[in-house]
Amino acid sequence: MIGLRMKAVKYLLMAAVIAGGLFALSLQAQDAGKAEKKDGKRPDAQARLNQMAEQLSLTAEQKEKIKPLLEQERQKMQGMRDLAPEQRREKMQAVRKEMEPKYKAILTSEQFEKWQKFRQQRGGKGKNKQ
Repeated sequence: MIGLRMKAVKYLLMAAVIAGGLFALSLQAQDAGKAEKKDGKRPDAQARLNQMAEQLSLTAEQKEKIKPLLEQERQKMQGMRDLAPEQRREKMQAVRKEMEPKYKAILTSEQFEKWQKFRQQRGGKGKNKQ
């Protein structure tokens, strides 16, 4: 009887260790797809460019043209941190709307469509797009 209890406890401990390991792996996998953040801030232009390049298969020429746009967009949005959430959301949407034609001029129609879908999946950014 004691031997059966010991075996049951042993199996339960093994199951708990395995479950913990799987949980840790799932958290690691979730983080792997995200661009790295520095000091809890949004990813910098280079990290965002790398992410876009990977997702959209950007050419070297496209990368050169997009990087300054990402930097410009980031600078405009950095000044909005102190605004109320609703104000910040409205102003960020306006900046994205303003920048959209610039990206569209650089990306192919397929890349642009893919980029818009990605932005929508990232939390509704781009919902008001045409």
